Amino acid sequence: MLRALEIYGADRSAFVEDGPFSMGSHLLRLLPEDRWDHQPLRPESGKGWLVADARIDNRETLARELDIPAGAAAELADSDFVLKAWERWGEDSVKHLIGAFAFAVWQPELKRLFIARDAVGERPLYFCQAGGLFAFASMPTGLLTLPGVDMSLDEEMLALYVALLPQPPGRTLFKHIQKVAQGHSMTITPDGVSQRPYWRIGDTRELRLRNDAEYLDAFRECFDEAVRCRLRTTGGIGTELSGGLDSSSVTATAAMLLKSEGRGLTAFTHVPRPGVALPNIPNRYGDEGPYAALVTAQYPNIDHVLVPNGGIRIMESLAKHAGTDDQPTFNPTNSVWMDAIVEQARDRGITTVLTGRAGNGTISYDGFLALSEFFRAGRWLKLAKESLALRRTGWASLRKIGGVTILPLLPLALQKRLAPRVGDFSLDYCAVNPELASKYGLTERARFNLNFGTQDVKSDLATYVVSADGGAVFAGVKAGWHVELRDPTADQRVFEFVHSLPVDQFLRDGYMRSVVRRGMKGRVPEETLYRYARGMQTADWHRTIAESLPEIQAELQLLERSPWACRILDLPRLKRMAAEWPTEGLDSQAVLDSYHYAFSRGLGMGVFLRRHDPDFKAEGKR
Repeated sequence: MLRALEIYGADRSAFVEDGPFSMGSHLLRLLPEDRWDHQPLRPESGKGWLVADARIDNRETLARELDIPAGAAAELADSDFVLKAWERWGEDSVKHLIGAFAFAVWQPELKRLFIARDAVGERPLYFCQAGGLFAFASMPTGLLTLPGVDMSLDEEMLALYVALLPQPPGRTLFKHIQKVAQGHSMTITPDGVSQRPYWRIGDTRELRLRNDAEYLDAFRECFDEAVRCRLRTTGGIGTELSGGLDSSSVTATAAMLLKSEGRGLTAFTHVPRPGVALPNIPNRYGDEGPYAALVTAQYPNIDHVLVPNGGIRIMESLAKHAGTDDQPTFNPTNSVWMDAIVEQARDRGITTVLTGRAGNGTISYDGFLALSEFFRAGRWLKLAKESLALRRTGWASLRKIGGVTILPLLPLALQKRLAPRVGDFSLDYCAVNPELASKYGLTERARFNLNFGTQDVKSDLATYVVSADGGAVFAGVKAGWHVELRDPTADQRVFEFVHSLPVDQFLRDGYMRSVVRRGMKGRVPEETLYRYARGMQTADWHRTIAESLPEIQAELQLLERSPWACRILDLPRLKRMAAEWPTEGLDSQAVLDSYHYAFSRGLGMGVFLRRHDPDFKAEGKR
């Protein structure tokens, strides 16, 4: 198992055996305190062992609670803090830890194993049971090496993944491998296995302050701490910077905090290939370089680096991630430029890259569903005021407002007649096999989930917590480039703060995403805060795929020899699209759905399936 997991931490490796139990760990030194790491750790009682993959973000608070002097705390690895928290609070220790962690504790006198994972899923943790064996590992790769472990894929989970539908917590794409859900712990004894939550976003109480100024002060204090605690690293600090609100807020805040320490920041911005014609879509822009430069111009300690697309080929990226992420690449056309950024970061001695990937569900949550709540609560004056303001600023039409307030209350048959997105709904946006779609009723499930999955702000925010589970992707970046992605917008405390806000904080004076727009005034340029147009991230996606069509067509031929790929994907459709690659209408929704999203994501799934299909017939083999 350790040999299989070595790519995730090659700086130090160790293991221990204790009767019927063994555990081990790999370490990638990315924190200054990692030099003190000496896992596996022995409790002071001399009984049992602990291993952890941890970045603890509230070390100062824990040191005070655990009565650890500052000098001694400075020489403790983050895994030591986990152990000391365990020795003080036992299984309740998870409620005191803030950060990214997965850990396991073996108590031989009780024949009990305890494993846990952080609240929002920054660190992955998987497990399986086979006969009398219970095994756990950071990534499925570590479990798939074990004799007797069934490596079968899960057909239903693969279907849900391809169709962009929510996956039941704890299940994976492997039928007999599960993952510890975010904010959950498990106890394993000879009597059985139990899993329970220790943190739920729905338990967050609503925050009631005296005025808007106090809410914004509290927001800045919370967000600043989320950024500050992620600046602890062995090398340089970088950020993924687009022209949008989330990455601009992360970058500006990091630059401000680093300046006070006399440190610099490198901001990486993906830009399209030079000379490529970009789609002309209203209120969208394809080149984020000039907009990102507005932010970096305000902070002299930022080194702004433009990263042109095209340096990494799409099939190269898919093959690499298939070996590090243990799951399909979700957005292959985005992955190529994200890979290019972390590659440049690594080459510059940067060990941490900050992102704002979870921002849509936290700091820049749009709050549009607040209109639905105003409507159902009979707050007609508030509804009318905000609706008129949204129309005045151009952020929403009456049709869009009606779609969130009135449409969900109508019978489905009437909804289909009134709303094209409901009535004309299809699965063209994904490459799922039609037979599989019919078997699992994917069209109707997707119609409901993508249009009416949630109808109130708090429920909608809760769905973002689930989608923030980026443990496998973060682990893959560490394995592939020895760089850690850290997302302040996905901090547990940020999730809790945003969830605690009254709904009318998100929608103000005709502007959605009101919290970050008001909270970042003076820190992020006004033009960025109130820009109506949005960036396209991969405006030259067409060229990314087109330049690799020969490699892609070869891959599609290989996929025809994979029974699992034939079962899950609509391979005839993918082959037809590859042969009839469009040269016009690239900005139409039909082309985007089919050729950008369905085609590229189908490729990502195909590479994953071929890698894990035991019946794949390689060239020259029966």
